[in-house]
Amino acid sequence: RKCQECRLKKCLAVGMRPECVVPENQCAMKRREKKAQKEKDKIQTSVCATEIKKEILDLMTCEPPTHPICPLLPDDILAKCQARNIPPLSYNQLAVIYKLIWYQDGYEQPSEEDLKRIMSSPDENESQHDVSFRHITEITILTVQLIVEFAKGLPAFTKIPQEDQITLLKACSSEVMMLRMAR
Repeated sequence: RKCQECRLKKCLAVGMRPECVVPENQCAMKRREKKAQKEKDKIQTSVCATEIKKEILDLMTCEPPTHPICPLLPDDILAKCQARNIPPLSYNQLAVIYKLIWYQDGYEQPSEEDLKRIMSSPDENESQHDVSFRHITEITILTVQLIVEFAKGLPAFTKIPQEDQITLLKACSSEVMMLRMAR
């Protein structure tokens, strides 16, 4: 291992231009700038982390459902859970579950009216293949619309940024359709 001066001499000997050497004072200035930037980033990160924690806490709260509440589990199953020291669900957890079930039931199937519209009689000059393709396309569109409406009802979904909502819906719509078909 050679000292910096020896390495520099060797580099100059093999053809490195002297103007490519960065002066020490310029290197020191760059180091100070990097250090100052790191400190600034660290401060911004801590401020952002505090704001994010507050937003997450806001997102985790939800309002209770407006529909009537019916027991989620039969009494015998609840008794078994209590015997095994499984803690009962909190009011907030139950509210979220009931709300999700209510939305699930509300947006599971298209309305009769929508199905009649989709399955309406085909044009005379439309082939059976085209009719089938049109039906599949319209049912897929209707299903995606139901998925979007369901997502809008999820606790705190509308509180996340719209770009994130769109990304989540694009990423999960096909999987949700597959799950619906599998049932």
